[in-house]
Amino acid sequence: MTTRSGNGSEAQPGYDRSASGSGEARAARTTLTAIGLVLLVLLLSAAGDWSGGIGLVLFLIAAGVVFLHLPFGVFSIAAVWRAGLRPGNAWIPIYYVGVLILTLLYIAWVQEWAKHAPYILTRLTDRQTSAYFQSLERQPPNAAAALAALERGANLDGVGYTGRPAIILAARTGDLRLLEATLAAGAEPNAGKAGGTTALYEAARGVPNRKDYDPSETLSLVEALLSAGADPNAATGTGRTALLAACEAGAVDIATRLVEAGANAAAHDRNGQGCATVALRAGQGATLNWAMQQELAPSDLGEALRIAFDRPDVQAFRALLAHGATANRIASARHGLLSFLEYARPQDEALFDALVEFRQGPSILAAKHHAWLLGLSTTGRLVTTRALGLGIDPDSRGLNQDSVLHALVRSDGSLHTAPGAEPLLEAGADVDALNTAGMTPLLMAARLGHAEDLGWLLARGANPMLADKANRTVWHYVADGTHAAAAQALADASAPLPAAEAQSGLLLQAIDDSATVLALLAAGFSPEPTEPALPYPVHAAAGSDAVESLQALLRAGASPDAIDPQGHTLTTLAAANGADRVLSWLVTQGHRLDQADSKRRTPLETAVTQEQLAAIAVILNAGIAPTMSQRYRIRKLLSDQPRSDAEAAQQRAIRAVLGEEKQPDSSLRQ
Repeated sequence: MTTRSGNGSEAQPGYDRSASGSGEARAARTTLTAIGLVLLVLLLSAAGDWSGGIGLVLFLIAAGVVFLHLPFGVFSIAAVWRAGLRPGNAWIPIYYVGVLILTLLYIAWVQEWAKHAPYILTRLTDRQTSAYFQSLERQPPNAAAALAALERGANLDGVGYTGRPAIILAARTGDLRLLEATLAAGAEPNAGKAGGTTALYEAARGVPNRKDYDPSETLSLVEALLSAGADPNAATGTGRTALLAACEAGAVDIATRLVEAGANAAAHDRNGQGCATVALRAGQGATLNWAMQQELAPSDLGEALRIAFDRPDVQAFRALLAHGATANRIASARHGLLSFLEYARPQDEALFDALVEFRQGPSILAAKHHAWLLGLSTTGRLVTTRALGLGIDPDSRGLNQDSVLHALVRSDGSLHTAPGAEPLLEAGADVDALNTAGMTPLLMAARLGHAEDLGWLLARGANPMLADKANRTVWHYVADGTHAAAAQALADASAPLPAAEAQSGLLLQAIDDSATVLALLAAGFSPEPTEPALPYPVHAAAGSDAVESLQALLRAGASPDAIDPQGHTLTTLAAANGADRVLSWLVTQGHRLDQADSKRRTPLETAVTQEQLAAIAVILNAGIAPTMSQRYRIRKLLSDQPRSDAEAAQQRAIRAVLGEEKQPDSSLRQ
């Protein structure tokens, strides 16, 4: 029995329209969710990094979204089908069908379905062609079956599963009858797999599926291909030619035939490996000897020489050197130059003799002479001597044109301890080599204060009178850097002194370092002023409160009563600069602190004027009584807030001398 709804339509029994409508609504929401997830994946694809671990996470998210469409699609399409397809809900199945089509297209692109389609079509439509390719692609290949299929009309333009042309598959079997039949059927002798090999390459390297392979067996295959017009210089994607394949297989007869046919004997792959290298790697001694009679590429010879050195193979090494190989790749060999020069292997001495005989030593280090010599010099005398014996330049230069001697001085003053330093000089290294700044190793040792290196260089004839581009000598550097030990080394070596007019300036540079002043004076520097425009050394010492330097100058003959161009005595200059230590020592030496200088300035007056509390305390302690004016100014100084504990102590000492223990009246500040 049917019933009618309120609008007059008939309702089917057991059918719930409201349930159908709610299912359709859920399908729409589910589809919109799927679309949103797809948009999110596209956004991540545009902004994310698809490499490394992050790329893996993004891929898993994308794959999850794609697979999620399967249950979403089944549910949504079923709900639409139940509710009835109409223009308002047709977009839902259209979306899922579109996603399915795009997914299948992507899979087809990744799996290269288009590439395999001709093969599948051939299997379905041409049984003889399919039999031909299948018999050659099986392991091991069946040459007899392929020949039979060819006689029954197999199409050589067909494609096997591996994508190799028929001529390559025929060559790989090693069967001459099949190869000749394939060529007679019209196969292109130079056909090859994209980026891969050719039939001539396969024939030259032998039959890969036969363990008892004899390369001479495939010479007839090579002859057949060459007669058919095969290109002897055709190369694979990595640059390998048929000649390289023959050299690696040890097939001298095939290699000879290929060269006769026009193959380039100097051919090499992208890594620079030619006949000599591949033969040596494969242990094909006969082929290597054959290659030595050809004109080979320099890169091939160099790489082969490196392999022979690495093994080591003295016979091959000498043969390659005799053929013109250069040894510039040996510096990067795994064995290492240091171990080689130490004769760590039994064959190293013979290898070394071969390098000397063929004068290949300098090419070993090729632009690394300086760095290697520096390292070897600190390692041992013998290895340095051997390296130099190879012909390496003892004056090789590094950064800023530093010689090895410069570099050893710069390296914490290690020149005098380097066991290889002496062999460098014996081999002709210039002890006075100049770098870009015009500095010799001796100047560098003086600048850095490396006294031992400085003495070592002086003992071996370094010139102490040379100056750099700034016109600075060793004396300038030891004085300016206050390097007492270096100055003493110059004195001990009786190095020639600088010009007399320059000596005062150098003493002034070192005045704060009494040890350097003593060394300079011991070397013969004059303690008296030698340049009128400069301060007197004794006055500079007094003004700097350098008691020890002042004592050394006076002991060397400087006048204690000298008056400088500004009219200062030692006492007034010390007072003006607050040099309390110098003042105290001068008092012990009998200097009076109540005598004025040439400008009628007494030490106390000068100290008060310059507000030098330390000097005032020493002068008052020496028994000098201040005038009323000086006392007033001293009290005013005592009223100032001390800026340090030392200044506070000086104020207390002055008050004690003046008998004023209490703070002076604040009115004195006015």
